[in-house]
Amino acid sequence: MSDHEKDMERKHRQLAGCVPVSADYTRCLLITSRHFPNDFVFPKGGVKRGESAEEAAVRETWEECGAVGELGEEILLYEEHAGEEQFDDNEDMEDGDVNEQEDKRKRHRPRWFILKVNQVHDDYPEKGQRLCQWFFVKQARHLPNLRPTTRRLLKYVYRRFVKPG
Repeated sequence: MSDHEKDMERKHRQLAGCVPVSADYTRCLLITSRHFPNDFVFPKGGVKRGESAEEAAVRETWEECGAVGELGEEILLYEEHAGEEQFDDNEDMEDGDVNEQEDKRKRHRPRWFILKVNQVHDDYPEKGQRLCQWFFVKQARHLPNLRPTTRRLLKYVYRRFVKPG
C-alpha cells in the first residue's frame, strides 16, 4: 500500500468502542486517554479491514483494558459539532461543500456499544500503557477529568440503566 493510500485510509477510518459495565450496570470501566493522559475515556479504536464495528469494539476493549463480555446495544449519540452553523448563513457555500463537511464528521464519529463485562484478564496487549479503573456510574459522571464524549456516554448509561424510576 502506498503512503497516499495509507493516508487516505487513516482519514476515512471507521472507529468503534465499548462502554464496559458490570452485569448490573452500576459500575463502568474507564481507561486513561493516550492523547490526554490525565483524562478518562472508554476504549475505542479503528475498525480493521474485513472487521465489523461490533468486532472492532470488542477487540479494542480487550486490547486496551483486558475486558471481555457480552456485547449489548449500540448507543446512538447525536453530536453537535463546533462550527456546524457556519453553513446556515453562507449563501456562497455550495451544497457539495456542506455534504463534504457532514461526510467528514460521519467518518470520524465512533460507533459505541454496551459491553457487559464478565471477565477482566490480567494480561492484555496494552497492559501498562494506561490506567484502567472501575467506577460507580453515578459517581463517574461527576469526575472532573472526563473527555466530553465519555461524559455523554456515562449520562446515557446512568439514565438508561441506573437512575431509579
